[in-house]
Amino acid sequence: FRGKISLHPQMGKFRASLYQKEGVVAEQVLENGDCVMDICLAEKDWQMLLKQSAIDGRKILFNDKL
Repeated sequence: FRGKISLHPQMGKFRASLYQKEGVVAEQVLENGDCVMDICLAEKDWQMLLKQSAIDGRKILFNDKL
């Protein structure tokens, strides 16, 4: 998986898991506390983290065209 995601502050455990897998390329914290992260991670690791955290990957994809 290679892409940009947006995480709410309550998703800190998932964020920590991404760092633990060394999948974070860059991170920016927005004024509202959300984190926008560039991620580069093996697809199997990405899917495993999403499943373990019960997160729908489509809901955290960052769309900067909003």
